[in-house]
Amino acid sequence: MSDAITDSQKELFLEHLRKSGNVSASAKKAKISRRTAYYYRESNEEFRASWDDAIEEAGDWLESEARRRAEKGVLKPVYQGGKLVGKIRVYSDSLLTLLLKGAKPDKYRDRHEFSGPGGGAIPVSIADALDRGYGDKREDD
Repeated sequence: MSDAITDSQKELFLEHLRKSGNVSASAKKAKISRRTAYYYRESNEEFRASWDDAIEEAGDWLESEARRRAEKGVLKPVYQGGKLVGKIRVYSDSLLTLLLKGAKPDKYRDRHEFSGPGGGAIPVSIADALDRGYGDKREDD
């Protein structure tokens, strides 16, 4: 591979990856191509492990920030007549929902149940079921 990467570029890439979780932005910050970054990821076990750790750290930060916004909210400016008159704290129910689904998936996962008329079974003819590949369809029938 003709693209070389210095130790300082590797460190800068990993440092930015820890903060951003974004390979393209991290490569740009380190002044290397994405292709070079991925080449070194595949060819250097230590760099690959550091990359994986950086992605985990970025994910941990995102989770912390989501929790903070869900629990403590964020201040949003309030304008009246084009002038800032104050701020209001806004919480994120959608982030809280995502955190619950992640923390307790058995309890909070999305469930989809399908039923036919009146909540009963969905009517399917045997011919339709066989046409759709359900059951034991034999060539000699």
